[in-house]
Amino acid sequence: MSYLQLNCLTGNPVPIPYYPGSGVNMHLLQFLTKRFYHPTAMPGRLKKVGGKRIYDMAQNIKFMLNCIENEVLFVDENGDLLEAGSINYLNINYYQLKQIVNLLHNDWGWKGQSIKNYIAPLREFYDYLRSEGVIHNMFFEGKYKATVSKDRDGDFLSHTKQFSSHYEYDIEPLIPKEWCEYSDDYRGKVVSMSQFKKLYSELDNQDPVYAVMAATMLQTFLRIGGVMQIPVKSNRLNPNWKRFGQMDSTIGFQELRYKNKGGSSATCLIHIETMKLIHEKFIIPHRSKRQELYERCYCKSKHAKKLYRNEQDSFLWLNKTGKPVSVPELQEAFNKASKALGFHVTSHFMRHTGATQLLHRWGKVNDTYICETHKTTIHSFLKRQLGHKDLETTMHYIRTIERLTGEQVYIEFFPSSLSLDDNDTDLIHDVKSAYNRAMELHLG
Repeated sequence: MSYLQLNCLTGNPVPIPYYPGSGVNMHLLQFLTKRFYHPTAMPGRLKKVGGKRIYDMAQNIKFMLNCIENEVLFVDENGDLLEAGSINYLNINYYQLKQIVNLLHNDWGWKGQSIKNYIAPLREFYDYLRSEGVIHNMFFEGKYKATVSKDRDGDFLSHTKQFSSHYEYDIEPLIPKEWCEYSDDYRGKVVSMSQFKKLYSELDNQDPVYAVMAATMLQTFLRIGGVMQIPVKSNRLNPNWKRFGQMDSTIGFQELRYKNKGGSSATCLIHIETMKLIHEKFIIPHRSKRQELYERCYCKSKHAKKLYRNEQDSFLWLNKTGKPVSVPELQEAFNKASKALGFHVTSHFMRHTGATQLLHRWGKVNDTYICETHKTTIHSFLKRQLGHKDLETTMHYIRTIERLTGEQVYIEFFPSSLSLDDNDTDLIHDVKSAYNRAMELHLG
């Protein structure tokens, strides 16, 4: 894998996009240069932007190109998985770009407006390539206009000649309208425990590995890309990684280091109960047979050879055929489960559900009412495990609990955040003490 990076140390407002060891991406550099210095010569006669805006555009396009070439495994129109590395920014098509958009929203939890901010400069980039005669396969559907009425009483220009009773804005066909509707809580992305148990059972019927991965995401709040990186044994990122039987029960957790979306480094605490779940529900009953299939069958396949995989590689999550579980494969398992169960759920729902549960239980153990008054303390508690810095994200979880409590349904949602068993009273205190120790180590 070669991740596109930006060199911003040249003194020029336009950053230089390059692949370490492989040279400059001239297509993107030429686009950024013309976009900054000669915007009216671009397709659509674009408006001039400043240095900060051109840097933001470069960052957003860089992220999307890295997703295309490194982060996402694509499927074709027949649902077959394409070979890794076979897609680049010149041969990707609109159907495949939709897969990235769906991944960002359904599995990484991005809001519609955030995705729009990445698609808009990408559109300009591909329009530029076409105008320069660069052959590529990306043909966007045309944007269209929507009209919204203005509130006359709320506009201070409402009684002037400049006032218009309506304004127009562009609709991006790639982004469903419902993704852009503002929500200040996660109620629509939190499943009840009865729903989760049905989901677990349905995924288990497909393949036990999917069920255990879902439970692991619920307990760790990891995104789909993070849970894929949990190792079966120590590796370069996690040289001190321990299996369940090697963990110290008096500490109760271990730290996972992994690559977050876009290639940045992140950490997550894995509780001993999660390691026990993985050990008892997947490793003991299933993994040894699947490891044998991996070495005997999968490693000899063309797919494995394309990815340079061999018997020395070690993957925790292996499916029934011995093949390492892929992101599209797990997404499809959730899609099938949703259709079978009659309610919509994605892998990212596990993150929101688990975090909401843990916050509720943390407040119960610490005798702290979950409300905006305690948002700073709550934010310090949540941000360590979720990896977010924005206080508004914490407020979403606070509002979720406040509103579910008000709707008298919170008991159904929060019986347990770390166990599939109903009786876990002692575990509440284990969770509290483990996380308190982890926070002391982190802050110390």
